[in-house]
Amino acid sequence: MTCPHCGQDGNTDQMLCSRCGFSPQWSESQRAPSMPVPAVATLRPKRLVTAPLTTKYPSQPFARPTLSSLFVPYKRSITSQIPPGILLHEQQYKLIKVISAQEWRVGVTEIVWTVQDLRNNLARPLFLTELLMPEVAREIEPSLLRKATRSFLSAGRHAQMPTLIDVFAEAGRNFFVFDGSGIETVANRCRRMGNLLSEQDALQCMVQIIEQLQLLAQEFPPLVHGLIRPEHIRVDVEGQNYFLHHPSLVFAGEVPALWRGIEPGLLTPYSVPELGRTAIDERIDIYSLLATIYHLTTGHLPVPDSGSGFIAAAQQSNPALSASFSALLGRGLHVMPEKRFQALVQVHLAIKRLQIELGSGQQGAIEWGEQSPIVTSQAPTSSSASAPSDLLTSNIKGRDKERAMLLKNEDLPRPQKLSFLLAWIIAIVVFILVLALMSSMLR
Repeated sequence: MTCPHCGQDGNTDQMLCSRCGFSPQWSESQRAPSMPVPAVATLRPKRLVTAPLTTKYPSQPFARPTLSSLFVPYKRSITSQIPPGILLHEQQYKLIKVISAQEWRVGVTEIVWTVQDLRNNLARPLFLTELLMPEVAREIEPSLLRKATRSFLSAGRHAQMPTLIDVFAEAGRNFFVFDGSGIETVANRCRRMGNLLSEQDALQCMVQIIEQLQLLAQEFPPLVHGLIRPEHIRVDVEGQNYFLHHPSLVFAGEVPALWRGIEPGLLTPYSVPELGRTAIDERIDIYSLLATIYHLTTGHLPVPDSGSGFIAAAQQSNPALSASFSALLGRGLHVMPEKRFQALVQVHLAIKRLQIELGSGQQGAIEWGEQSPIVTSQAPTSSSASAPSDLLTSNIKGRDKERAMLLKNEDLPRPQKLSFLLAWIIAIVVFILVLALMSSMLR
């Protein structure tokens, strides 16, 4: 039977054309008797996904949404052209629904799915990342897939990171299957609970995600996530442990040509604005994480105001947030890249200091400088109060108290030393006794 799409002579026992992936939809008279009629839809031809995909994001902050509409910030027109319910990889994986999609260049798109493993009868869902690439990029595709597979296998050694369990290609598409932790996304949890993410929970989430990003940064070469957003952070049933999922295949494949010069209209509100024109390192993950936390704690997208060019302070959108927490997000999302956090260790240290401040009940706002935060106290002072004015002083006094609890140097037992003169006297006496003994033996 000849394929009506590309003219390739094919076998009627095949559901897909071996050349173009088209499903000829053989009639019953043309179908071999031994091949049953498929119960599910089949993949469509590759030519249907080569047209440019459009993703438009608003340039103005949204009005504060109701809880029922929280965390549904924008509509995507990106579609996989594969409908839910399709069976992949010899009918092992069933596509359930699309979680997210990111288009990098024309024809280069990553789409994240939840899938069900029918062969192993797993009760929990798995996660599948679909990578679409144009024909002109087929030469670099093997290198990208090889590097991405190596990076994900290495990162999966850590218990907090998703585990790569399968890689396969089908109908001109590449698929990576992951198994991870968490029962739902943090955005879904907030929507189900009917409230925004609290400041304490946000700090706990940030600490855990930063520690996971540090594990990725320790890989060789360092691995950048690149796609941090509310639907990519999952949480356990208690809401205490957070897990980062769905890293970018394009960044893991180390092919700069696929993201360099990306159009700003294709970026999500969680992406660093200069993405595609700057180096790919941990700084883009820092920005995306803080932008995600901004959205989860305020209900507003982290987009700059058209007039000032700055993102509104988090405390302005949610008065329940502390000034210090709002200042931390403000520095991380600053419009000038050089004034943001430049390393994961900086953010980790700043969050730990903020947790100490909130735990001690000190009321103050952190003024974020270029290197380290300084706490400006707002508590009333008195002559009897000697509270430190900043966290650094507090830490120093805490260490002084610990030293005071240790034994002082004069309290430690000192070794007893013989004086130099006494040593000489003993030596002379011993020498005389030896001479006397020898003289008596000679007689």
